Amino acid sequence: SARFLSGMLLLAASLPAFANLSPPTIDRFNDDRLAWNNGVPQHTFEPTTGAITITPTPNLDYWSKTFYSPLLVKHDAQTLLTPVAADVEATLTTAFTLKPRAQFDQAGIMILVDESTWVKAGIEYTDGVPRLSCVVTNDGFSDWSTQAWPDWNVADESTSIRVRVSKLLPGTAQGPAMVFEAAPWVMGATAESTAKWVQIRIASLRSGDQPWRVGLFAISPIKAANASARFHHILLGPKLEPVHSTDAGLPDSKASKVEL
Repeated sequence: SARFLSGMLLLAASLPAFANLSPPTIDRFNDDRLAWNNGVPQHTFEPTTGAITITPTPNLDYWSKTFYSPLLVKHDAQTLLTPVAADVEATLTTAFTLKPRAQFDQAGIMILVDESTWVKAGIEYTDGVPRLSCVVTNDGFSDWSTQAWPDWNVADESTSIRVRVSKLLPGTAQGPAMVFEAAPWVMGATAESTAKWVQIRIASLRSGDQPWRVGLFAISPIKAANASARFHHILLGPKLEPVHSTDAGLPDSKASKVEL
């Protein structure tokens, strides 16, 4: 009846706009759906291992306005990306070994919406040490968070890590969100190997109804000093549940006694 149809239309209008459809599944670096953005850096694909090693083109970067003087706006770094639709949740997992040779050498997972909306999540060599690093840019202003990353191979001056970034759509009021998680990398581990993942950052990415382009970056913004990043594996697929949840894991009897 007309009344029933009207009721169904009202119900549909009240539901979240996000459909939670399936993302593309990508598990190799030479998948045709991955494409270079801003040009192609020097890189080598290893058919036997499936790994890719990138030597960054120097003096390229992503940064927008915040902190530095004179004003620094860069969105020319070379990245390897694939699109994920606006109404799709997904998780991208990778592992890499970074051999930094200069200040700000970095590698990790890139999310690119447009020049004013993007994320870099990985490791950055800053002030003489490797750091977990996440730059979130909304409305053309970058927000940078770091923390110490203890892995350091003295023999070849490298650091290794597993990282994953999830695209979440909790609802129309919250808007799209990004979750960045990290874990130690062990030689031979694959994208599906178990790991002790820890939350590094949850952030809003104000992309609206625009798709995300997700993938990899390796950047040497200061100078060419022969830095490289070897990405061991990649897996883009359906959203994985983050390690963080609203449940603190405390029994009710103990939780009720917690005082702030």
